[in-house]
Amino acid sequence: MQRLPLPHLRFYKNRRATINQLSLRTGQMTKRRIQLPPRVPKEYEEQVKLVKYLDYKGFLFYHCPNGGSRDMREAVKFKRLGVKSGVPDICIPMPSNGYHGCYIELKRKIGGNISLKQRQWVEALKVQGYAAYICKGADDAIQIIDNYFKKGAKIDA
Repeated sequence: MQRLPLPHLRFYKNRRATINQLSLRTGQMTKRRIQLPPRVPKEYEEQVKLVKYLDYKGFLFYHCPNGGSRDMREAVKFKRLGVKSGVPDICIPMPSNGYHGCYIELKRKIGGNISLKQRQWVEALKVQGYAAYICKGADDAIQIIDNYFKKGAKIDA
């Protein structure tokens, strides 16, 4: 029995693909174009977009670098220095609308799991008088931040 060649798939920058297939009827190669779903930006890319926005607006903010992989000695060192798991990614230590500051835990638009520790941190910060949110994508976070700085705005999400 003769093996047929597998379809060949080429990807292009605009997220389209071309499939070359061997037609069983004619024995000729044919091309068929399919549309792939858009690529979901990674959390890193979302955060870069948010940081550019915060810089553009001139807000006072910082990122808590708790993520990433470390070897055991470095992890122990950081733990002794006070690094806590679950702390939100972005802190804006500027009071507004009765809050002491704003914390943002940023996730991808689609996917991105929220850990139990992250939820606990967000709830604990809310109890302490901070605006703390888990945002799906930079656009969601930008909307929350804009509402945070509006006079008299209620920003319960």
